[in-house]
Amino acid sequence: MIDFSTVTPELIAGLFLVALFGAMKYAEQTWGMNPTTWSWKKYAQVFVAALAVTVVGYLLTGVMNIATIDEINQWLVPALSFVGATVLSLYGAKYAVKVGNSGALTNPVTPPANDGISDYATTLTPSFQSGVSPFVGVVNIQCAKSVSQWIIDWLDGSPVQMGGFDEGAEYFTAQIAHQYTYVVPVGGKYDSHTFYPTITIVGKDGDRNVFNIEGTESHTGRAVSICVFAKVPA
Repeated sequence: MIDFSTVTPELIAGLFLVALFGAMKYAEQTWGMNPTTWSWKKYAQVFVAALAVTVVGYLLTGVMNIATIDEINQWLVPALSFVGATVLSLYGAKYAVKVGNSGALTNPVTPPANDGISDYATTLTPSFQSGVSPFVGVVNIQCAKSVSQWIIDWLDGSPVQMGGFDEGAEYFTAQIAHQYTYVVPVGGKYDSHTFYPTITIVGKDGDRNVFNIEGTESHTGRAVSICVFAKVPA
């Protein structure tokens, strides 16, 4: 029979740290190399995964099969306490990094929207475009390197587009083109229509910012307008 006295909280803590290290490395590959931009939900997933690996490791050794309830409690309670302390420590470190970067304390009860990221340093150009149908509109996007994807609804009934960014020296960039076709509807009074494509920027941590919209809480103002004139019959 295995001597259960050798299964100490220190041993479990060591195994948990190994599992946590692996989970963190996997998370960095999945959500980006800057853990300070991750949401608390992603941190929770990392710790649950590490804890699960630790428990499975003990199951494979057969220790759990021979241990009594009292013996399990001898290492389970300290282990869970260690997990809780680790979670609080790393989450506190994340908060401390944000305070250091901002140079001021933030409200810990009501965190800022989008996990502290307001607009991903996004720039949209050109602002005003116009042409005769069929007209190809172009949107140039420049963002901070904490983003992973762009999504554009051209608002003309066409499918939503999405894609990634090209990496520049300081920013991520993307250039997206779309052909608009405008025909004056029957009984219509106007020979043109202005489109304001909805542009969504997705961060590596999963947060999103929506641009080129008005009238919502996430209002960022309209930055791109594409005016398309109906083609006049020859």
